[in-house]
Amino acid sequence: AASAAASSVLRVTPAPASRPRALVCPLRAVVAGKGSYPLPVEDDERTKRSGVESAPPSFSRREIDDELSNRWIDLDPAGYYLISVDHDRGVIRAAHFLNVIDKEGRACDPMTGEVIPCDGSYKPTVHKTFSGRTAKELSVKILESEEGEGTVTMLVHANYLGREFQRAEECLFSGDKYVQD
Repeated sequence: AASAAASSVLRVTPAPASRPRALVCPLRAVVAGKGSYPLPVEDDERTKRSGVESAPPSFSRREIDDELSNRWIDLDPAGYYLISVDHDRGVIRAAHFLNVIDKEGRACDPMTGEVIPCDGSYKPTVHKTFSGRTAKELSVKILESEEGEGTVTMLVHANYLGREFQRAEECLFSGDKYVQD
Protein backbone atom coordinates (compact mmCIF):
# COMPACT_ATOMS: atom_id res chain seq x y z
CA ALA A 1 0.00 0.00 0.00
CA ALA A 2 2.87 2.38 0.79
CA SER A 3 4.47 1.84 -2.62
CA ALA A 4 1.11 2.39 -4.38
CA ALA A 5 0.70 5.70 -2.53
CA ALA A 6 4.25 6.73 -3.40
CA SER A 7 3.83 5.88 -7.08
CA SER A 8 0.62 7.91 -7.32
CA VAL A 9 2.41 10.93 -5.88
CA LEU A 10 5.43 10.60 -8.18
CA ARG A 11 3.77 9.86 -11.52
CA VAL A 12 3.39 13.51 -12.58
CA THR A 13 6.83 14.74 -13.61
CA PRO A 14 8.31 17.79 -15.33
CA ALA A 15 8.99 17.75 -19.07
CA PRO A 16 11.99 15.60 -20.03
CA ALA A 17 15.35 17.30 -19.57
CA SER A 18 16.13 16.63 -23.23
CA ARG A 19 13.59 19.32 -24.22
CA PRO A 20 14.66 22.99 -24.09
CA ARG A 21 13.38 24.81 -21.02
CA ALA A 22 11.46 28.08 -21.10
CA LEU A 23 13.73 31.11 -20.81
CA VAL A 24 12.30 34.19 -19.12
CA CYS A 25 13.61 37.50 -20.50
CA PRO A 26 12.44 41.04 -19.79
CA LEU A 27 9.14 41.49 -21.65
CA ARG A 28 9.30 38.18 -23.53
CA ALA A 29 9.44 34.46 -22.85
CA VAL A 30 10.79 31.91 -25.29
CA VAL A 31 8.99 28.60 -24.85
CA ALA A 32 10.54 25.30 -25.88
CA GLY A 33 12.45 27.02 -28.68
CA LYS A 34 9.23 27.41 -30.67
CA GLY A 35 8.66 31.16 -30.44
CA SER A 36 8.01 33.85 -27.91
CA TYR A 37 5.21 35.78 -26.33
CA PRO A 38 5.13 38.97 -24.23
CA LEU A 39 5.15 38.72 -20.47
CA PRO A 40 3.99 41.61 -18.30
CA VAL A 41 6.83 42.26 -15.87
CA GLU A 42 7.47 44.96 -13.28
CA ASP A 43 9.66 47.14 -15.51
CA ASP A 44 7.25 46.89 -18.45
CA GLU A 45 5.75 50.30 -19.32
CA ARG A 46 2.38 48.58 -19.90
CA THR A 47 2.16 47.49 -16.27
CA LYS A 48 3.30 50.72 -14.58
CA ARG A 49 0.64 52.63 -12.74
CA SER A 50 -0.06 56.20 -13.84
CA GLY A 51 0.49 57.78 -10.44
CA VAL A 52 -2.84 56.49 -9.12
CA GLU A 53 -2.48 53.36 -7.01
CA SER A 54 -5.88 52.01 -8.06
CA ALA A 55 -5.30 52.45 -11.82
CA PRO A 56 -5.85 49.20 -13.73
CA PRO A 57 -3.00 47.65 -15.72
CA SER A 58 -2.96 48.47 -19.44
CA PHE A 59 -3.63 44.85 -20.43
CA SER A 60 -6.68 42.70 -19.78
CA ARG A 61 -6.88 39.23 -18.31
CA ARG A 62 -8.46 38.08 -21.59
CA GLU A 63 -5.54 39.50 -23.63
CA ILE A 64 -3.04 37.67 -21.45
CA ASP A 65 -5.00 34.39 -21.68
CA ASP A 66 -5.42 34.69 -25.46
CA GLU A 67 -1.71 35.39 -25.91
CA LEU A 68 -0.67 32.47 -23.69
CA SER A 69 -3.14 30.09 -25.40
CA ASN A 70 -1.06 30.46 -28.58
CA ARG A 71 2.29 29.45 -27.09
CA TRP A 72 4.08 26.20 -27.83
CA ILE A 73 3.72 23.50 -25.17
CA ASP A 74 5.17 20.01 -25.17
CA LEU A 75 2.44 17.38 -25.45
CA ASP A 76 2.08 14.62 -22.89
CA PRO A 77 3.13 11.24 -24.33
CA ALA A 78 0.56 9.60 -22.01
CA GLY A 79 -2.28 11.12 -24.05
CA TYR A 80 -4.76 13.95 -23.94
CA TYR A 81 -8.16 14.79 -22.47
CA LEU A 82 -11.34 16.11 -24.03
CA ILE A 83 -13.42 17.85 -21.38
CA SER A 84 -17.17 18.45 -21.41
CA VAL A 85 -19.89 19.63 -19.05
CA ASP A 86 -23.05 17.56 -18.56
CA HIS A 87 -25.52 20.09 -17.18
CA ASP A 88 -28.32 17.49 -16.94
CA ARG A 89 -26.31 15.19 -14.66
CA GLY A 90 -24.40 17.97 -12.93
CA VAL A 91 -20.91 16.68 -13.73
CA ILE A 92 -17.74 17.56 -15.56
CA ARG A 93 -16.50 14.74 -17.82
CA ALA A 94 -12.92 14.13 -18.92
CA ALA A 95 -12.32 11.53 -21.63
CA HIS A 96 -8.70 10.36 -21.95
CA PHE A 97 -7.25 9.38 -25.33
CA LEU A 98 -3.93 7.73 -26.10
CA ASN A 99 -1.38 9.20 -28.50
CA VAL A 100 2.29 9.06 -29.34
CA ILE A 101 4.43 12.15 -29.90
CA ASP A 102 6.59 12.34 -33.04
CA LYS A 103 10.03 14.01 -33.35
CA GLU A 104 8.41 17.35 -34.22
CA GLY A 105 6.30 17.26 -31.05
CA ARG A 106 3.01 16.44 -32.81
CA ALA A 107 0.37 14.07 -31.42
CA CYS A 108 -0.02 10.94 -33.55
CA ASP A 109 -2.44 8.02 -33.58
CA PRO A 110 -0.89 5.24 -31.47
CA MET A 111 -1.97 2.54 -33.95
CA THR A 112 -1.10 4.15 -37.30
CA GLY A 113 1.53 6.74 -36.36
CA GLU A 114 -0.37 9.31 -38.46
CA VAL A 115 -0.52 12.91 -37.20
CA ILE A 116 -3.86 13.58 -35.50
CA PRO A 117 -5.68 16.32 -37.47
CA CYS A 118 -7.29 19.22 -35.62
CA ASP A 119 -10.25 19.58 -38.00
CA GLY A 120 -12.60 17.23 -36.12
CA SER A 121 -12.30 14.40 -38.65
CA TYR A 122 -10.27 12.15 -36.33
CA LYS A 123 -12.49 9.83 -34.26
CA PRO A 124 -10.30 8.15 -31.64
CA THR A 125 -11.32 5.48 -29.18
CA VAL A 126 -11.73 6.65 -25.58
CA HIS A 127 -9.12 5.08 -23.29
CA LYS A 128 -10.69 6.08 -19.93
CA THR A 129 -13.51 8.37 -18.82
CA PHE A 130 -13.67 10.30 -15.57
CA SER A 131 -16.38 12.49 -14.09
CA GLY A 132 -16.68 14.73 -11.08
CA ARG A 133 -19.12 17.16 -9.52
CA THR A 134 -16.37 19.76 -9.04
CA ALA A 135 -12.98 20.55 -10.56
CA LYS A 136 -11.29 19.37 -7.38
CA GLU A 137 -13.13 16.03 -7.31
CA LEU A 138 -12.21 15.38 -10.95
CA SER A 139 -8.57 16.42 -10.43
CA VAL A 140 -8.22 14.10 -7.43
CA LYS A 141 -9.64 11.14 -9.41
CA ILE A 142 -7.21 11.71 -12.27
CA LEU A 143 -4.05 12.88 -10.50
CA GLU A 144 -4.22 11.22 -7.08
CA SER A 145 -5.92 7.85 -7.53
CA GLU A 146 -4.99 4.53 -9.10
CA GLU A 147 -7.88 5.04 -11.51
CA GLY A 148 -6.03 7.90 -13.24
CA GLU A 149 -2.53 6.50 -12.96
CA GLY A 150 -0.44 6.96 -16.09
CA THR A 151 -2.86 9.32 -17.85
CA VAL A 152 -0.88 12.47 -16.99
CA THR A 153 2.93 12.39 -16.91
CA MET A 154 3.89 16.06 -17.26
CA LEU A 155 3.38 18.94 -14.83
CA VAL A 156 2.44 21.30 -17.68
CA HIS A 157 -0.40 18.89 -18.57
CA ALA A 158 -1.60 18.64 -14.96
CA ASN A 159 -1.51 22.44 -14.71
CA TYR A 160 -3.52 22.81 -17.93
CA LEU A 161 -6.12 20.28 -16.76
CA GLY A 162 -6.53 22.09 -13.45
CA ARG A 163 -7.23 25.37 -15.26
CA GLU A 164 -9.67 23.74 -17.65
CA PHE A 165 -11.49 21.85 -14.88
CA GLN A 166 -11.94 25.18 -13.03
CA ARG A 167 -13.36 26.80 -16.17
CA ALA A 168 -15.65 23.80 -16.72
CA GLU A 169 -16.85 23.99 -13.10
CA GLU A 170 -17.70 27.67 -13.54
CA CYS A 171 -19.79 26.76 -16.61
CA LEU A 172 -21.44 23.86 -14.82
CA PHE A 173 -22.68 26.08 -12.00
CA SER A 174 -23.52 29.13 -14.13
CA GLY A 175 -25.29 27.11 -16.83
CA ASP A 176 -22.99 28.55 -19.52
CA LYS A 177 -21.61 26.50 -22.40
CA TYR A 178 -18.09 25.18 -21.85
CA VAL A 179 -15.56 25.31 -24.70
CA GLN A 180 -12.17 23.72 -24.03
CA ASP A 181 -9.12 25.93 -24.64
